[in-house]
Formats: sequence, structure tokens, C-alpha cells
Amino acid sequence: MDETSRREPADRAQSPPLADIASGLGIDITSANRESQDAGLGHTPLRTVSSIEDTAGDWTPDASQPFVSPSSLDGLSGSTQYGFSPASTFSPHTKYYSKQSPSIASPSTHAPRVESQASLLSKHHSASLNSAYGEFVAQHKCPSMRSIKGPRKTWMSILTICLSVYSTAVSGLFFFIAVVGPSYPGIRTNGRITASSAAFLTTILAKTVELSFVTIIIALLGQELSRKASSIHRRSGVTLAQLSMRNWITQPGTMISRWESVRYAGLTTLGVVSIVAAVLAMLYTSAATALVQPRLKFGDWKVNPMQGNVRASFANKYHIGEKCPSPLSKAMDSGAREETCVSIEHAAMGYHNYYSYLELWSKASKNSLAFGERPNGTAVLNNDTTVTAPWVGNRLGPRAAFEQVYNETETVIVNNVSLAFPHTGVASAAKDKINNIMQPEDLDGMGVYLVNASVPSPVIHVRCATVSEKMLDPLVSSRWNEINETVNGTSWPDQLRYTDNHSYPFLGGTELDDVFEWGEKYGPASWPPVFPNMPDEYNTVTNQTSTYGRTSIYVLGKGPYDKSDKNPDLNNFLCQMQVSQTPYCYTTYQASAQGATLEAVCGDEDNWHEMQYIASVPDSLTHNETRSKDWPSVAGQWALALALNDGSFGGKSSNARLLTQLLLREPELDPAKPSLAEALAVLAGCTLLQSTLDAPFVPYWEYTGETILEDPAGVYEPFNATLRAQQYASGGSEPYQKAFHVVLLGVFALNVVALLYFALHKTWYTDFSEPPNLFSLAVNSPPSEAFAGCCGTGPQGRDYRVAWTLEQDDGHVFVHSGGRREGDGGVVGAGVGGGGGWLQRRKAWRSLGAGSPVAQRLGKLRRWSREV
Repeated sequence: MDETSRREPADRAQSPPLADIASGLGIDITSANRESQDAGLGHTPLRTVSSIEDTAGDWTPDASQPFVSPSSLDGLSGSTQYGFSPASTFSPHTKYYSKQSPSIASPSTHAPRVESQASLLSKHHSASLNSAYGEFVAQHKCPSMRSIKGPRKTWMSILTICLSVYSTAVSGLFFFIAVVGPSYPGIRTNGRITASSAAFLTTILAKTVELSFVTIIIALLGQELSRKASSIHRRSGVTLAQLSMRNWITQPGTMISRWESVRYAGLTTLGVVSIVAAVLAMLYTSAATALVQPRLKFGDWKVNPMQGNVRASFANKYHIGEKCPSPLSKAMDSGAREETCVSIEHAAMGYHNYYSYLELWSKASKNSLAFGERPNGTAVLNNDTTVTAPWVGNRLGPRAAFEQVYNETETVIVNNVSLAFPHTGVASAAKDKINNIMQPEDLDGMGVYLVNASVPSPVIHVRCATVSEKMLDPLVSSRWNEINETVNGTSWPDQLRYTDNHSYPFLGGTELDDVFEWGEKYGPASWPPVFPNMPDEYNTVTNQTSTYGRTSIYVLGKGPYDKSDKNPDLNNFLCQMQVSQTPYCYTTYQASAQGATLEAVCGDEDNWHEMQYIASVPDSLTHNETRSKDWPSVAGQWALALALNDGSFGGKSSNARLLTQLLLREPELDPAKPSLAEALAVLAGCTLLQSTLDAPFVPYWEYTGETILEDPAGVYEPFNATLRAQQYASGGSEPYQKAFHVVLLGVFALNVVALLYFALHKTWYTDFSEPPNLFSLAVNSPPSEAFAGCCGTGPQGRDYRVAWTLEQDDGHVFVHSGGRREGDGGVVGAGVGGGGGWLQRRKAWRSLGAGSPVAQRLGKLRRWSREV
């Protein structure tokens, strides 16, 4: 027994079994040997072994025989290293193995042999090409199961085209909706479609478009890259930067983390398409939410003829009494039920409106001289509608103060005002279902709408004259010399008896006839009023001697006597109040969940508005033709309710006290307080709101018979109107959202391009840019020297410019990079990303100004970027 044989048991005893070592490393030597034997694998020894135990199959190397395989890159020259030794090379252009070293036997000339444990462990530990591939030869054992190019009859191509059609149709519809901005009257609180369900539907559709759009663009990129890589007419191939473009769309962050891919492919046509598609896909759902999702927004003004219910004539006191809400029935108080209720209503509405008006004055500027600076009249309708009444002038009744002299001894200061009120029937018509206007409660309490109605507006005209007591004597029966009878307040005006000097009905003429238009020349019903007595200071008296046909009521009052005043005796006043309906106004109504507003908007004969009633009915009645003969009966009851007649018995009411202090003592308006005429107009405004209740939308009564229609349902009268409603609509609600039109248009345009691309190309390529397909190609393709060093950390820098093409060899498909060459300071493939043309153009550009400082600095910057 030699020395080697004697030393072997000892070495075995000292060294752990190789199976234990392999087991510790996670290697199943037994199964590996069995698989190798079953496959008939032969192995070329990696190193010379001094002695091999053929029967035992295990051996222990000494210090000069470590478990190391030679480098797997030995002998690589840009071609595949398949087979059983590094000497066996595979050429993509041949169908056989070539022998680089004839001294090494071909595996086909050797019988299978059992590999030692050391050799197997070395294989797993070093991961050499021999151990990785073994006997598997992709050229012979990996023919493609399907052709990479075929007709558009596969389920993948059909599904892609269907998605393209869907994405194009819905994105086109979204863009059309965003541009047109239609409204959706059907979206309401209790409708079939609510706002939340509409928003949910929009989001779902937008998300499906986004997902299908991404799928379509990636499919288009895959088809174009596969054609470019496999086409026999264009051998430029595709680069790894171009293959990364699908990641830009699905993972936009990779454009930053893998900026090299954007650097080398971002300026190509497909690169620009990919970047744009990535941005559009990120913003599409937001754009659809902003421009397509229905939102509450105001539409444009549109002509919207309306109808209003009519039941009684204008200023009909009997209808006003019937509509007055009272807990008492007619049976309980048949004599005065309506009168009592209306008086309370007059007092409630009149004082409330008047108090609000005075509150405005307390906050107003102390220089309120001009029309536009003095507070407008105010009122409240049905406790939820704020009424604004503007002051009007010119031919409607000049609002001014002036001085008039009689016989150079008597001075009269006259103040005219005209206050227009809106037609309350417009508010009722806007809420009537016959006009089909969506109310705020139909839009979850968030809706708003505005109505401009071309209807006449009632106007109250107040003319107050500050005069001496002597000029009022002819109007006070207690001052007539022929009558020495004490006035009886309970029997007045039946107690009144006219005399020869004060004949019925014009009193023989007075000095104030031309101021208040009394006398036969002004009409048969233009007679002056008669008062029972002259009121004391801070008191007022109203005229109760009117009969039907007269259009005015009068208030007589006496203010405080002020010795310091220039005209201390000018502390008496007489006010005339009339109502007409003017065609130079229109009514606006705005309703919201927070409340409603009703306002009269007026012009004059020289400044028309298209919604003024005179524009709808050019031959409408005007001025004195519309003076109401019914209103004095309503106003008489109003005056009693507001204690304006308490001066007949010395009542000294608070309302009368304040009014008497507002009389004008100078022929100009006081900038710090309202005038007497202004205060009375606001105080009587409630009677105009009551007078238009269920009244016609024309300035006359056109129905025969009684002034109250027998049919409790009334009749509907049409009138012209324009409507601007806040409804659920598309198109965006903020100006900045208009920018999202670019996103919707871009997605639609790219969808059209993709659909045309699929329609024009009748062949369908297998998309090898998909990770599973690309992985299958990579593991069965020859290693390339162009990617040497990238196996561990991946490609970097110029590796993204290496061009790859698809090759076929007897049904086997693989990727090939071509031979290596030096170009532009780096090693690239035969076809470089962007093509040789781009490289040539860049070199030509460099040659134009190679010597310039700018070109030198740019050259340094490019060299630095390539080294990064």
C-alpha cells in the first residue's frame, strides 16, 4: 500500500463528508447526480485531477485542487457560449457548434460518466456557463411554439381592438361633453339620478377610460417595437431605452429613477408619445372630474316664457281679505273678520318695513343727496322673501324738492317721490309646477335660480307740500265760517255738509289746486279732500271723504313749531298718495335655500331695457291711464291701522310724531334723514305687495263680470321671462379648470391614432416588450459582450443605447445585439438607439463649430454625462 492509500482513511476521518457540506449549502448532490445521469450529461473536467474514484464518485481535493471553475466569460466574443466547455461556441448565423480547441473531445464522442461531488459542488458554487446550460441547446431544443407574426385573429388582438374602440368612443364623448357643457335637469334630489350617483358613474367611466387608454398605448408601443426589431427592411433594432417606455406609462416615476432611458429615447417619436401618454393618464380622472362630472353651476340666460295664476283684479280689497290668514272663520266674525285681519297685516308689514328702512338710514352715509346714494325701499314677503323697491324719477314722477311762490306772499315747498315695487305674482309663478323650474330643495338645498319677468310694476307716488295753516283752512270743515258744529268722530264723514263757499265737490277752488291737480280741468274725480279738524303738533289726520272713482288718499299733519327756523310757520303739511302701474319696469326674482329676493328694476322712456314690459307690449298704457281707483280703499284701511288718523281726536301716536318731524322746511332734501314723502312711500309699500296678490300680469282687468273670478283655481296668464338657473351641468365651474380640455382632447386624439394604427396594420406581432415574453427571449438568447458587466446591477448609462434585433434560426427566436465597435467614445451595438442617422447628425453638428467655445463646453458636458 503506497503512501497515498495509507493517508486516505485519515484524511477522510478528518474531513467532513462532502454530502454534509453540500447539504449545508442547500445542494442535493444525490438528486443532481441522478438527473445528470438520466439526461446523459457529460462533463469536461475543469481542472486536472490527480486521482478519481470512479466507483465511489466522491473525492477530496488537496490544497492544489480547490473548488473553483474557470471564468464563465473565458472565450466570449459577443456570441453564445453553449455546450460542455468554454471552447464550444454558438454562432447565431450557423446551425452547428464550432470547436475552438480540437484537443477537447466533443461530448458526443464520450460515453456518459458519473460526475464527482466536487465537480457538482463546483458547478453550483461558481454558476459557470457549463453548469447553467448543461446539455440544453436553445437552437435545437427551443423552437418557438407560435410564429411571432400572424393575422389579427387572436383573442389578444381582438380584445385590444375592442378596448381601443371603447376607449376612443368614451373619451370622445367625454371631450364633447366637456366642450358643450350640457345641463341635466333630471339630476335632482328625488329624481332617478342623484348627484352622488352621477358623480360615481362619471368616476367609473373615467377610470375605465384611463385603464383602457394605458393598455392601448402600451399595445401600440409593443406592436411598433416588435415590428422595428423583427422587420427585415429596417435593421436598426430597438434599444433598452425604448423598451423602457412602457414603464413610463405604467410607472411614471421610472422617468426619474431611470432617467437614462428618457435621455436616450425621450426625443424619439415613440418617446414623445409615451411621455405625453403618461402625463395624460395621470391627469385624466382629475380632468373628467373637473369638466365632465355634473356640478351645480349657472347656465346662460335663456328665454323662458312663464305662466302665472290670476284670480282677482289689482288692489282688490275683498280678495286681500279672503287671503288674509286668520284663526277666525267667517261664521265666528261675519261682520269684521277680513277687516280685522287685514288691519293687523297692514300694521305688521308696514311697521316692519318702515323700521328696516329707518335702520338703513341710521347706517347710511350722511351725504345721501343723490338718488343712488339714498337707501331704497325695503319690504318682506311671506317672511322669506326680501323685497327691494327702487326710487324712480323723470316722467314716472320726479323725485325732487322745489319751492313754489303764490302771490309773492305764500311759500309752498313740494316734495315728489315715486317708489316702484315688484310684482309678487312672479314669485308665485316661479314656484308653480306648471313652469317646471327646479327649486333649491330639488338640488339638496343648494340650487339657485333667477327670473327676469316682463310684467308691469306698481308704483306709489307721494307728493307732500309744506304750507302755512292759512292755506289749509279751506280743506278743514271746522274752519268753515258757515259751520259752527263740533266734529263728531264717530259720525264723520256723514256729519259733513258742504256750503256755498265750499261747494261740492271742488270746494269752489283752492290755492293748492295746481299743486295736487284738483279741479274740473284735471278730471271729473279730481276733487280736493275735506278733513274734520286741523291736527295738533306731532299729529296727523287722514281724509275719509273719498268715494269710488278718486285715485288718491291724503294725510294732513302738523309738525313742531320752531322759532329759530327761518320759516317757523311752515310746519303744516298735506301729502297726496297715488298708485299706478308702470310699463317701464320689470321684476327680478332670485331663490335659494337661504331665502329669496324680489326686486323691481326700472328705467324710463329714454332708456329701455329689453325685459321692461314696454318692450314686450309697446302700446301699453302709461302714466295717468293706469292710476288705480281701487287702491284708495285699501290705503284707507292701511292708514287707520297705522294710527295716521289719531290726530282727529288727539291720539298723539308715535308713528305720527316721527313723520311730522320729517317734513321739509327748505326746498332741498336733508342728507341725514329721509323726507316725509320718502317715509310715507315706504310705510305704504306693503299695500302694493298685497295689491299684486293673484293680480293680472297686465295693467288692466280683461275679464267680464266680477273682479274676483268664480273659479277658485283661477286662470293662467302668460308673460315673457328669461331664466338663469343653477343646475347640474358639465363643463367645469372654475376658470382654471378649462385647462383640462387639453387632457381630454389629448387622450381622445391618441386613442384615435391607436385605433387607426390597429386598423391599418393587418398583421399582429407578439409583443416581446412584455416582461414575460422578454424574459423568455433573454434566457434563450446568446450572451452579448455589449452587456458585459450588467448581469448583477443591471444596465447603466450607454447600455440603454445598445440596439437589439429579433433573430430566427429554424424556429428558434432570440435577441441579438450585433458586433461590438467603438463609436462616439463608447462601445455600442451595430444599430444604436435612435439609429445611425441621429449619430451622424450629431457628428455633423459638432463639426460645424468644433472650434467654438460653446461647442467645446457642450462637448465637455456630453463627456461628463456619458461618464455618469
